[in-house]
Amino acid sequence: ITMVLGALRSFLIAWYKNASFWEIHTKWTSSVGIGMIVSHLVIYFLYQNRLGISFKLASLLPTTVSWTATSNLIFIGIISLITLTLNTIIAHIPGVTGKKWWRPVHILNYLVLFLIIFHAFYGGSDSSKPLFRTLYFSFLALAVFGMFYRMYKVYRKRTSLKPKMTEKLDPNSKSYDIKVNFPN
Repeated sequence: ITMVLGALRSFLIAWYKNASFWEIHTKWTSSVGIGMIVSHLVIYFLYQNRLGISFKLASLLPTTVSWTATSNLIFIGIISLITLTLNTIIAHIPGVTGKKWWRPVHILNYLVLFLIIFHAFYGGSDSSKPLFRTLYFSFLALAVFGMFYRMYKVYRKRTSLKPKMTEKLDPNSKSYDIKVNFPN
């Protein structure tokens, strides 16, 4: 939900003109999402313990015997949790979001979303149910749409800010008449 809200923020802000949107996006949905991930991990290990499977730290690390994505679903989930948590913490540090390195780090959230959906699709016990598949694909579609929407908005902003130059050569003179038009 945080990813979809962030990706579609300019559209949503135009529709929901309220300053509380940023607090909802950056604080509440991120915190709830991280809490859900941590509780999911704790419940998973408690359930494993109930089944008599003891906790091993190695279960959090990638398996090297069979290096396939489905054999490393716990590792994928842990990497997603760490990345989301760091992005959320960094976002709450004043003045960070304007730094040049912020955007590439924040864009990692898109990769994390794909990893989470992959993890849920292949590792979830309810993933075979149509409701959950619809939910996964809906979040994926909204995030991809939002990503392309944001890229389009950034492209439009950058191209509209560039000064437009026109050159005219006076045939009777050896000088150029250069006119620079700055957007309003």
